[in-house]
Amino acid sequence: NIFFSEKSPSGWQVIDFQLSIKGPVPTDLAYIMSTGTVKPDVYEKHEEQVLRAFYDEFQKHTVHYKSDVYPFEKFVEEYVVMAHVSLYSYCLRPRAFE
Repeated sequence: NIFFSEKSPSGWQVIDFQLSIKGPVPTDLAYIMSTGTVKPDVYEKHEEQVLRAFYDEFQKHTVHYKSDVYPFEKFVEEYVVMAHVSLYSYCLRPRAFE
């Protein structure tokens, strides 16, 4: 869901097709972690390890969002916000098969 474009100020953007939104870097990770896609043990005991691994890998590949302009703390803040967006979206979504 990462698209590269010369028209974007950063050269790329993230579009989440599940939520149909343009979101911050940890949008997909927040969705995966907050919608029951992973085992509760991973979420409860290893969440920070997962966040750090995702962030570190992202840092290896980004040009415009290096840690001096996009610190881990900002990443975590966005992750928390997007985890709540995912939860609200799920709760408010019409149930197709009820």
